[in-house]
Parts: sequence; C-alpha cells; structure tokens
Amino acid sequence: MSLFEVWDLLKFLKKQKDRHLAVMLDEIETILPPEEHKQQFGLIRKLVLDHMNDYHRSVYRVVLGIEVEGQDYL
Repeated sequence: MSLFEVWDLLKFLKKQKDRHLAVMLDEIETILPPEEHKQQFGLIRKLVLDHMNDYHRSVYRVVLGIEVEGQDYL
C-alpha cells in the first residue's frame, strides 16, 4: 500500500468518524434534549467524543505507527 493510499484511507476514516459522531449525537439529543437534561447530555456527549477520538487515535497508531495527541493532520 502506498503512502497516498494510506493517506486516503485515513481521510476516509476521519469522514466516517465525523459522520457517525454527528448521527450519534443527534440521536442522543433527540432522546435527551440538552435544554431539559443539560448535565446528562453534556456528560454523554463528552464520553462519546472522547471514546471515538481514542479509537481514531488507535487507528493512527496501527496504520502509521505514530502517536497523535490532540492533533488533526487530515
């Protein structure tokens, strides 16, 4: 696999992650409207974002062998 193919794969994964996050957070917002459940919604949103970002970083580690902390290279 060439470097460009790996780069395209990582960009694809990032787009998929962003799309899934948007759908997931939208569904959570439907179940727990932020206006009525501000504390619970905020906690759940943070957990979802943290875990999805951890997963995305693990993909970087596996594919590129680099540690990515709080950086977005795509």
